[in-house]
Amino acid sequence: MNNYHKDSQLFFREVAKGVTEDLEKVQIIQLAMNLALGCERLLKGILFDINPAYILNEPSFKNSIQVLYRAKLLPGSNKSPELAQNINGDVITFKNSLLRAQLVSETTKQHKNILFAISEARDIIAHCELQLLNIEQIKEIIQRDFFTMIKEFTVELGQKPSLYFDSHSERLSKLSIAHQSNLDIKIKMLLDLHLEKWQQAKKVTGYVKKREKVTKVMIGGLNRGKTKCPACEQDAVVQFHPIIELDQMILEKIIIGYEVKKLSCFYCNLKVIEPPMLDQLGIKYDAVKNACLYCGKINDNLSGICDSCNLVTENGQIDLY
Repeated sequence: MNNYHKDSQLFFREVAKGVTEDLEKVQIIQLAMNLALGCERLLKGILFDINPAYILNEPSFKNSIQVLYRAKLLPGSNKSPELAQNINGDVITFKNSLLRAQLVSETTKQHKNILFAISEARDIIAHCELQLLNIEQIKEIIQRDFFTMIKEFTVELGQKPSLYFDSHSERLSKLSIAHQSNLDIKIKMLLDLHLEKWQQAKKVTGYVKKREKVTKVMIGGLNRGKTKCPACEQDAVVQFHPIIELDQMILEKIIIGYEVKKLSCFYCNLKVIEPPMLDQLGIKYDAVKNACLYCGKINDNLSGICDSCNLVTENGQIDLY
């Protein structure tokens, strides 16, 4: 890992530490600067990995050999006409780094517009009146896109996320999810987060057995069923609410269906209560088909009525309320 990558991580960790839901203007400005400094170094690091000369303003052999590999030159060679007399160690700008890196980095290509916006924000903060800064735009990028974009870079580069986010990954992921407007992206991020939590938790001795016991108890509860967790693929608990109406023909209250209210996984701690997300996840009706027609308790009776409710009360009716 070259020094540009290492330097970028320092700035990203500062951003990770400072990002919250409630940000004041001065905080946004400082976070934007740290984010820009980190991104510029990250892009230069990508180019440096391929060829260190690609980050120089003057990448010719005459100049680059002296900037990058001066220690390898033989004694007395500095007078050679093959070497530049005036060494130029200046490096390319943020935008130039971006234009070059997008040709060799898929993550850079996918996020180039966000990166251009970050670069523009940095230029305004450094050189112009702050009233020209689109404060809401850069705030949105910091809260919503910072984590997802840098997380993709860690995958591309094969680096540990903790090098970039320190211990703030879970908090940043939740904040980013809260700011997503695309439901598919929001769900994918949520499932990825809890899959990672499961992959870590299952390594702990005794964790899986404890979660199995808790899950069995919860599945057997009132108005609950079983389904497969969409994140970790372990057994999850579906909490539902029976839809009860009065049958005008027999003048009795009957259950005509079920409304899914919540999905809970005790293995990866996934919990979903938002109706649009429950719809998108497509909780199968199998999760509740064995609920008692009267009380909602899970049972295997062909009648659909649990053993307790089969015990008819003295007046022969069961009060559903």
